[in-house]
Amino acid sequence: MSAQPVSFPPTLTQRAAVRPQRVQTLRRARVALVEDHTVIALGVTTMLAPATDLRFVGGYPTVDALVADSEGVPFPDVVLLDLRLGDDSDPATNVATLHELGAAVIVYTSGEEPYLVRRACGAGVLGVVRKAEEPEVLLETIRAALRGELSPSMDWASALDTDSEFVTRQLNETEQRILALYASGATADYVARRVGLATNTVNKYISGIRRKFIAAGVPAGSRVDLMRRAQMEGLIPTAVSPAE
Repeated sequence: MSAQPVSFPPTLTQRAAVRPQRVQTLRRARVALVEDHTVIALGVTTMLAPATDLRFVGGYPTVDALVADSEGVPFPDVVLLDLRLGDDSDPATNVATLHELGAAVIVYTSGEEPYLVRRACGAGVLGVVRKAEEPEVLLETIRAALRGELSPSMDWASALDTDSEFVTRQLNETEQRILALYASGATADYVARRVGLATNTVNKYISGIRRKFIAAGVPAGSRVDLMRRAQMEGLIPTAVSPAE
């Protein structure tokens, strides 16, 4: 059987037969928001709408709600996570849950306290973006997260580094744990049980912590002084108000 002659220039039918055209469908990355204020979800919808490579799949009040709604469908590639949710869930726990389901996580915050940012960053988020940032910043951070790249920001650095140099340089891990517990209002007996030390040893630690603060010119004469410093260092939430 002889081959069909090909005219010059070839017709559309002949070109298709010689080299079939491939139609490639570009998958748009799925982005979800965990935030209990609907107006924020509307804003994210608007910001992501022009992006041809991203698809906003919706806002959810909690991580549990997102997980429940994702049964039977692909889980989001990137999740924008607010740190203070209505269910009082721990940011680190939320990040861990999202990681287990294969999502990259970006903190989307209006300026949370350092304690919450520390919890999230310690769990392995890939960026911290303020809700007041320009859309381009959020889009760039999402795309970087899809590539597995970290996007450090001034807010991230501020939350983790401002006023924390004393803790990281002067207090060891045990001292930090004791300070966080004691400054939150726990008794020395309770702290001792939590860290597995004798009460007398815990009291010695507390005295030593006070001396280090005082030597650095930081007020540490009362439990309130210790509480304020622990809050500044991001070791405890600012909501804590221990008694004298």
